[in-house]
This record gives sequence, structure tokens and C-alpha cells, in this order.
Amino acid sequence: MQKVVESVANESDVWASVAVDYNRVTEFPVYKVLKPGLEMEFDPLKTMRADDGFGWFDFAGVPDDARRAFYVSMDRVFLTPASLTERESLLFRYMRGMNALIETHFPNPGTAYFTSTPHFHWDIALSICLQNRGWSVRCFTICSESQLLLVKTIKGSQTDELVKLRSADLVSTSGPSNAVSANLAQSKDFNKHVLRPVDRSFPKIARFLFRLLKVVLQPQRFHYFPQSRLTLILLGFAWAKNRTSLRRWLSLNGLTSLPDSDFVYFALHSQPERSTVPDAGAHWYQANAILELRRVLAPEITIVVGEHPRQIGRQGPDLRQTHYRSPVDYQNIASIPNTLMAHWTLESNTLISKALFVATCTGSTGWEALTRGVPALNFAPAWYSTGSAGNAVWDARSNMATAVLKLSCVSRETVLRGVKRMRSLSRRYGIAGLDSYVESLPGSAFGLDSTVWEQKKKLLGEKMASTLLQSYLETFSAHDLSVAPLTKKIKN
Repeated sequence: MQKVVESVANESDVWASVAVDYNRVTEFPVYKVLKPGLEMEFDPLKTMRADDGFGWFDFAGVPDDARRAFYVSMDRVFLTPASLTERESLLFRYMRGMNALIETHFPNPGTAYFTSTPHFHWDIALSICLQNRGWSVRCFTICSESQLLLVKTIKGSQTDELVKLRSADLVSTSGPSNAVSANLAQSKDFNKHVLRPVDRSFPKIARFLFRLLKVVLQPQRFHYFPQSRLTLILLGFAWAKNRTSLRRWLSLNGLTSLPDSDFVYFALHSQPERSTVPDAGAHWYQANAILELRRVLAPEITIVVGEHPRQIGRQGPDLRQTHYRSPVDYQNIASIPNTLMAHWTLESNTLISKALFVATCTGSTGWEALTRGVPALNFAPAWYSTGSAGNAVWDARSNMATAVLKLSCVSRETVLRGVKRMRSLSRRYGIAGLDSYVESLPGSAFGLDSTVWEQKKKLLGEKMASTLLQSYLETFSAHDLSVAPLTKKIKN
């Protein structure tokens, strides 16, 4: 499904795809544009027409959160930091080019679907342009409770309310019922694996060096890095050095047992991740969220901060993490009064079970807490943030001190009732499909033959495209609008 489209734009008589050409992506991508009667390549940085009526837009009207998300998302692609002037210039150029494309080929505002939350800087720029021109922008997000995807609107750069598509048979059982449970189980197993003590035997060292080289010998994994392979190897060693520094800091300073007093568990995200950039908004730098939490908590309540295993684990180098964590960040967090960084041996399951409540930006740790009857606080809306009792979303305009106090007093039964409501919503709003990570798993993870698994993935992708089209046609029919027949199917 992830390969279907980067976005799907619909008008009264046309469906078209605007997809990044992943064979030609470096720091600056080229798009493939497909609509009936048109198939073209599009380079937004070379399409900045100055003609009247083309390429003009309200640049000053770009929302602050979207602008910030664009700037920060560049750090996952540009290994050499860019200045603020360079970031602003690139946003300006992207928006000029994309606005010209939309003005020329898609002049009538409609609905755009992104296969996931726009989280690369080029995706964010396209989303901003569409919204700037009056389009309704939506995206898919994985629901950790089933094999369904949820559709959410996008306001600025962040996801907003759930969308109930106007089509029958939204819920499909054509996929493996244990897809997500297998996905989460594998993720947790991997988290445990990367935290195992280092084995300094020759075979293990050789294996690590092989993985290091593999990063640059398989450029499709980091297809947007334009540096030479030698440079990427050197950066890989720099990444390994930084990760070692993180582990050393936690070894010397990390909390190894539960505190004696009441505590709140704050679970850090691995970064870069779309769940923080852009979904966490202003709290993408997670020390900001922890500082805000400390401000409203009673002084005697401890905050225990847990690092994400994949930020410090012994997996192969992830060069995208270059800008997102260093020992200085741990020092910033530890400088907050009565706030402690946990050693990685203090397991997340234990911290969740014993905490007054769990806090996270938008992470699945919040959902894990809720399913155990433990309240959860999110610093931005997550897929499970639906106003259910026991789950609060940070709102700087409200009295969060009162909200946090109430949250810590919610009973287990009340929290579990909220979980039941969320499960009901996911069934009502869910659409058949698979997250790209689930797609990457082998069929054996679900007890399926590889051929059968490929067939099921194909069917789910077709089901999603069909449901979107049916939803769109029903919406127009409800308004007595004539709809021309579909002239071109979306291709996988």
C-alpha cells in the first residue's frame, strides 16, 4: 500500500497521483505526476514560474507549526546542518514550484490523501501548499489494535480529528488478524536484542563492521543522502561514537531501580520519527515536554525518563539520528528538578505498571499503559487520543495542573472503559490496509506462505484504493453532483 501513492488528489472527474520518484531522490526529490491524459516528471525546485497567476501564494500565511516542522524535518535528510536562511530559502522555493504545479494541473480544490503523515520536508511543503489553496488534506495512520488504518485530517503539519469515510464495508477481514500483534511483538523483541551486552568476540566485531559497510553498500536504505560512500562510512563511525557516549552516560548516571516516591514515567521516542516530527509539534524536542510536565506536577512527584532502545541499541548505524540525541540532551533533562534518566535495564513494562501515569509525545507506550489500566498523557494527539477517560492531551491554554492531578486519580476501570471506546472507534473508522512496516515483515510472521502473503498485501492495497474512490463518489452523489466515470485506476 505504501507504494500506491505519495498523495492522491481528487477532483470531480479525475483521480491523480503525485508520487516521489524514489529512484531519483537525494536531498531534492523529483515527482512523478499521473492523471488521465498526463504523465510527467516534476522538479519543484526548477518550476518557479513568475507569470501572473502562477506560483503566487501567501508565504507569510504559512502556519508557524508547519514552518517549524519543515525546518526540523530537514535534519533527517541533510547530514550537514543548514542555516535558518537556507531552510527558509528552500521552503520558499518548494512552495513556489509546488504551487505552480497545483495551479496549472489541479486548479479546483479537492481532497488529498497522504499514505502517512507528511514527515519529509518535501512532503510537508506539498501539504502546506494544498492547504494554502483550500484543499482538505488527510493521511493514514496505523492503529496498533488491529490491521486497520485510520484516516485523519491534517491541520498545518499535525494530524487532527478522525475521518469516517462514506463507504460501506470499511472493515475487512481479508488480512491476517494477528498482523499488528506480530508486528509489535517483533518490535519488542528487537528492542530487547539491541540492548543485550556487547559481545567483543572477533565474529561479533566482524559482523558489526559488515553492518556498518552495508549501510552505504545498499544506498536504497538511505537513498536521499548524496554524500560519497567513504563520507557515509566515516559518518557511520561518528554515529557509533555518539551512541557509545549515550550508553556511557546512562551507565554512569542512569536510575537502576524504581524510586521510593510516587513517579510519572516519560517515555522518549526514537528520533527521527514522524511521531515527533511533525506530530509532536512544538514538543518535538522532548526535553521541552518534560519541562512542561515538571512545571505542573507536584514537586515531590518524580519524573522517570526512559530512553528508547533503538536510540542507544546496538543495531546497524542509522545516519538519520545524527542531529537528534547527544549526551547534552541527557544533561538538559537531568538538570530539571526531581527528574531522573533511567538506565536501560529498568524495563518499560515495570515503569508503566508502577507509574501514577505515563507521559509521551504521541508514542505507543501511551496505548500500552491504557490497555493495562494506567492513565496516559500525550503532548500531541495520537491515534488513540479520542477524549476517552484516562487519556489526556496537553493543552497549553488550559489549566494542565488540574488536568494532570485528575489524570493521576483516574481508576483502572475507568481507563479500561476508555480503551473499549477506542477499540469501537477503530472498527467504525478503520479502513483495510497495512502500514509499510507491517508490509516489510515476512509472511512467516503471520503463519502464511510467502506467495499467499504477497497476494493478501496486494488485495489490501486494492481494497484501500477502491474504498477511497467509493467514499468520494458517495460524497458527491449525496450533494447531487454529476461525477464522470473513473478514467484511470491507481496503480500499485
